[in-house]
Amino acid sequence: MVEWDQRGAGKTFLINDAGKLKPSMTRERMVADAEEMVSWLRKEFGKQKVFLLGHSWGSYMGLSLAQRRPGWLYAYIGTGQISDQPESERRGWRFAMDEARKAGNQKAIRELQAIAPYGEKGKAIPLKDLFVQRKWVGVFGGVMAYRKGNDVETKLTTLSPDYSDQEIRHIWDGNHFSQDPLLREVIAIDMSSIRDLDCPLILLEGRHDYNVNAQLAADWFAKVRAPSKQFVWFEHSAHEAMNEEPGKFLVSLVRYARPFAEKAGDTAPQ
Repeated sequence: MVEWDQRGAGKTFLINDAGKLKPSMTRERMVADAEEMVSWLRKEFGKQKVFLLGHSWGSYMGLSLAQRRPGWLYAYIGTGQISDQPESERRGWRFAMDEARKAGNQKAIRELQAIAPYGEKGKAIPLKDLFVQRKWVGVFGGVMAYRKGNDVETKLTTLSPDYSDQEIRHIWDGNHFSQDPLLREVIAIDMSSIRDLDCPLILLEGRHDYNVNAQLAADWFAKVRAPSKQFVWFEHSAHEAMNEEPGKFLVSLVRYARPFAEKAGDTAPQ
């Protein structure tokens, strides 16, 4: 399994000059980076095909690459899959407002009302408004099911053996750097017009995901044509099914993804 610190993130950000890096922070460049990474992996490990798994923002890059290079992939696997993100933003706001009213949370109601109409068609969403929406979506269980956000998982990053103590103190610098050039665009992306994919498709979706609306992903999945399709609901997850139901996530990969490699004779010996 390979996971990389993408351009403008993690240790990649720390070893590069931010000023020189900034002009290259575009969606097209990010997808091209993913393409270069997969190309290198295929050559390095002598593989004709690999599996590509994209989560949230990564699901934009993953699906884009699956369109561009389907012959390189045994399957594209999406979780927290972006489809019609402008509509997802609107539904997230409505979810948070509905939950705020049910809970009688006057602070949440005031803050959410202050950014209304949120996600109005034809208008860009200011990042300051996005952060208000995201805060309350998280508080009401739309990021981590049954929990107020993902603070525990965020804090666990400080235990990473791949970062020195000095690097850990700057682990989120790249995230903040990437927000302005990339986040504004990704929340305006509508990928629901994609109707054909030339590689197998697997979606693993948290039933309670209102950060990137899971029902919209399910609606898109029902319409797209692919050589093979599999959709799995994670009933006790929201936006981070791999962290919320890790056992089921692993079993789902073994059950639905591994057979493609087995058929090609490309699996590790037992």
